[in-house]
Amino acid sequence: MKYSMSIFMLCLLLLTIPFSSCQNSTSPDSFTIYYNSFEKSSDLMGWNGIEESDLVDDAAPNGGQKSAFISGGCNMPTAFRTFSPIGVDQSVRIQCYGKNLGFGGSVVIGIGENYSYDLGLSVKDTTWTFYEFDNSIFWPANSSLTICLNSGGILATAMLIDELKIVKSN
Repeated sequence: MKYSMSIFMLCLLLLTIPFSSCQNSTSPDSFTIYYNSFEKSSDLMGWNGIEESDLVDDAAPNGGQKSAFISGGCNMPTAFRTFSPIGVDQSVRIQCYGKNLGFGGSVVIGIGENYSYDLGLSVKDTTWTFYEFDNSIFWPANSSLTICLNSGGILATAMLIDELKIVKSN
């Protein structure tokens, strides 16, 4: 009996390893693959285009104390993070809080190394607003996934992002 319980616990541990590398903090629920509230410099690990100075004291409701300030010129994406393949086929969508500080911005995701922007949403409201993709995107077991946060381009603008999640779709 002890032996079978040990085997069960070992299997359970091995099943959680592919997802543990994608989490910045404790997942709010079992459907969350990645969660970030952008509170401290360690939350920026893996992100390109966001520095500690971009963590500002303006947070979404129940979003802690800080959020990520995203602003850029013509370089797109302004900020991004690429996630390694997770080893299982999964349909996912993005959820976050956003706040437009000018002309807004966008949150988009792409699949694979040579992705195009496969699915996205626009951050338009000037108050903290919950955003969620209307559709899910298929994330194949052996492909990477990239989240891009864009703000800027022809017009200088900015947005705040908080409570960013990759969640499993049903």
